[in-house]
This record gives sequence, structure tokens and C-alpha cells, in this order.
Amino acid sequence: MVRKVCIMDLETQYIGSDFSDPKVLRSEGTLGLIGILVPTPTSIQTYYWSPDENQCGASTNLKHMVKFLLKFNRIVGFNSVGFDNPCIEGVINREFPEKADSLAGSLRRRSFDMNILLRQMGCFSGLDNICQTISDFGKTEDSSQIPHMWKRGEHQKVRNYLERDLRMTLFMYNYALLKGKIKHTMGLNSRYYIGTKWFQERAVRVNFAREYILEANGNQYKRKKKSKKEVYLPPYSDLNFIFPKHAKKGKAHV
Repeated sequence: MVRKVCIMDLETQYIGSDFSDPKVLRSEGTLGLIGILVPTPTSIQTYYWSPDENQCGASTNLKHMVKFLLKFNRIVGFNSVGFDNPCIEGVINREFPEKADSLAGSLRRRSFDMNILLRQMGCFSGLDNICQTISDFGKTEDSSQIPHMWKRGEHQKVRNYLERDLRMTLFMYNYALLKGKIKHTMGLNSRYYIGTKWFQERAVRVNFAREYILEANGNQYKRKKKSKKEVYLPPYSDLNFIFPKHAKKGKAHV
């Protein structure tokens, strides 16, 4: 069995406090920039769309974005079900009014939200925390400032931030596939304890369908149960491949 996999993330034009009403996420004008990362045998290809004309090379053809996204069997994200998907469903409602329910249902079935699964296992840490714990590599911008940066016209900086998020998500996803666990850092006394230098690293066992392994062509092949033959190690477990311009020494491999 072959599964086509992509990584999806987006940035909005509003800050988190604006989303107390779920309808806001689906409303026109919410979406700033969406990125879809697709692994290839020798590189990582990332595609961008935006409803606004901008200076970062993103396409404004949102119909094509929806069709392209739904070609994949598994759409991997972090907090995508509660945040990213409603934004895309809003686009679907506007671009495909006659098929909106069908396409939105297809999006939900394909979505693989790592945040939901980790919370079910007692891990309440964010993407930045997890990636810094397993790779010493994290975000470079304050995520709360991204909507303001987009409104100020700093579109290229937002695109760079989004691409980094996509690559961090890919690294975390493949780490979980290969290792069967995720590591995160939490305060000694409470998972919500902030502002102390005393931290502990904790490993949470996860099962992101361990019978599947992501290969370098973007496919997930199902392993034969009795077969000892292993598929080759994907380059997405190597920080030098995912972050070629910024790779650090140290924990560069999973």
C-alpha cells in the first residue's frame, strides 16, 4: 500500500485572541499564507498560496491549492484540525460552494494532526518545544507577531517562518515514525510551570502507524510483517538535509 504524504501549515492575518468565534477562522480575509511541503527524492519542495497579491511569490489561485492538497492521502500538521482546517474549509466554501460539504469531509478524513494524538498521550508541549528537545532546533520568530508582520507587508519573512515550521513538522513526524516516541521538555513540578531553569526531558511513546515509513519520494510504504528488509533511512531524519543553511553540530540525526 502506498500513501502520498504532505506537510501543511498556514499563517493568518489575525492573532489567536481573534479566534474565540470559530466562524472567524472560516471567514474571508482570515487566511494570510498557506504552505504545502512535498518530499522528493533529492530535495524538499514547498508550494505557497495566498488570497492577497504579495511579494513572496505565492500563487493566488486558491482553487488549485484545494485540488492540490486533496491529492494527498495523509495531510500532516500540528494543531491543523482545530486551526488550519477551518481556514481551508472557508476557502472551500467560497471556491466550491456546490461541493463544499464533500470536499471539507475529504479534508477531514485525510488530516493527521500530531497535536491531537500527543495530547491524548499526555504531551501538551508545542511544536517548538518538541523540536528543540529532539534536535536543538526551533523557531526564530515570535509566532504571535506573524500576523502583524504580514499586515506590515513583511511577506517574505512570513514565508521564511512558515517554511521553517513546515520543515520542523516534517522532522518531528519522521522522528516519531522511526523512533516510536516523541521527546519534550517540561517543568519539574508541572507541565504548565514556566519561568524556571529546572526542566526535565520526557519521552512519550507514540504510534503514528508504525507499519508505515516515509520514504524520500514522499510515499509511505506498508512494511510486510514477516519481512526483515528495511526501507532505507529517509533524509528527513537528518537536520543537514532539512535545514541546509542553518544545520548545527550535535543531535543532527534521530
